[in-house]
Amino acid sequence: TSFRSGNPDLYIHSLGKATTRAVSTRKGLNTSASFWPDGKQIAVTLSHEGSPSIYLVDRSGKVLRRLTNMKGADTSPSVSPDGRKILFTSDRPGWPQIYIMDADGSNVTRLTEKGYCDSPVWSPTGDKFAYSRGTDKGKHDIIVQDFATGNAFQITDNSGSNENPSFSPDGRYLVFTTTRNKKHELYLTSIDGSVQKKLADIPGESFTPSWGP
Repeated sequence: TSFRSGNPDLYIHSLGKATTRAVSTRKGLNTSASFWPDGKQIAVTLSHEGSPSIYLVDRSGKVLRRLTNMKGADTSPSVSPDGRKILFTSDRPGWPQIYIMDADGSNVTRLTEKGYCDSPVWSPTGDKFAYSRGTDKGKHDIIVQDFATGNAFQITDNSGSNENPSFSPDGRYLVFTTTRNKKHELYLTSIDGSVQKKLADIPGESFTPSWGP
């Protein structure tokens, strides 16, 4: 997503050709893109029809289907490794929580119950997911939750605000944004939280990491 034209518009950048093209420049939000495993379809948040909702678009930006249509905001879609499910954030209960639905928008189920939850991301193995959970004081921690049992394990604790987790390709590590050193930096953590370290001394503020395949 880029604000280069004043509106949050969605673009695709080709690493090989070093070219950028617009995918969706609709009025309002064009954000939170998540590719299907085959790379042919994208789950994205759009708000041109009212409340922010999850849509399915192709690589040209054509809307194939509107997947959610509720009052409030549905954002941050994350497509499962097999392309059959989508995690997303919704404030339909009055505050942001994590939900899951089938790829066609059916069978919506709430997965979290407490805190202010956002930025869900699938483990590459498909058996768990990570997200950030905040308090009314504005602090966030990284949580890893198991699909089969529903057990949630808190990775960070009392170390600034921690958000936007992203799994390593083997599912053993996470990279995330933290303010534990009084500015936004990228940290690595093992999946059990026992080892946490700064990724690098990057000048300025760093946000929203995404681990490549």
